[in-house]
Amino acid sequence: MSTFTDEGFLSTSMDEWSRECSGRYSEWFALCKEFNRYCVQLLRKLAHRNRQESLAVALFIRLLSLFESSIILTERCMVNETKIQLRAMMEALFTLSAIAIDEAMVEQYYDNNILKKLNSLRYYKSHGSDALLKGLDLDRRIEELDGMKKQKSIKPLTTKTLAQKAGLLDFYVSAYSFFSWTVHSNIIDIGQYIHGKSDEQIEEVSWHPQMEGIDKLLLTAMECAVIGLRSVNELFSLGVAGEIEKYFQRYHELAKKLITNEID
Repeated sequence: MSTFTDEGFLSTSMDEWSRECSGRYSEWFALCKEFNRYCVQLLRKLAHRNRQESLAVALFIRLLSLFESSIILTERCMVNETKIQLRAMMEALFTLSAIAIDEAMVEQYYDNNILKKLNSLRYYKSHGSDALLKGLDLDRRIEELDGMKKQKSIKPLTTKTLAQKAGLLDFYVSAYSFFSWTVHSNIIDIGQYIHGKSDEQIEEVSWHPQMEGIDKLLLTAMECAVIGLRSVNELFSLGVAGEIEKYFQRYHELAKKLITNEID
């Protein structure tokens, strides 16, 4: 058996950590896995007939895959990596919910891709090496994209704008911002690896599996997944609001128990 010191999270010793974690948070894992199974089965009913529905299905698939990866990572006691997945999951959720609510957002979201390509090529032209640029007619492509931008009057579409349209601005300013610290390796976040009496007296820099707070991460993942399915249900008229509410009630009971334990 290899140890964490030998191979980190790829070590065989992580199997024992996973078993302990699964047992400790068994109710959360059971609920998340059951809800994921339900969502995956519903995918078969999503007959996309236009751009709005096609993008919604694609975004729902992305949401579910990130939901699943969050479950896998938490079982492996990879807390920080789960936070990164949850931030990405929220971005997919904001976009999914926004375009499900407002069809006009579909074209804005689609056209925003033109703006991203244009900005990327302009940056590439300014900073790329001559060897990389050799044989590429970037000026022509940039001019073409710029013309499309002006013709369609494309404005930048931010994550905050999508969150607002989705009615999820509270998520954006709280959980999304919090998880951004981990994504960007902010000093507030990476400081968890540094141990010592003070910033000047550092004794050790180390890492290890983490089991504390797994329930809070699964709570966030489950809430995002539920909101996402609600948006899909409304857009496609699936008629499963009752089933979603049952899952939400189970989620709510576990969340209430978690909060009660925190206060105690």
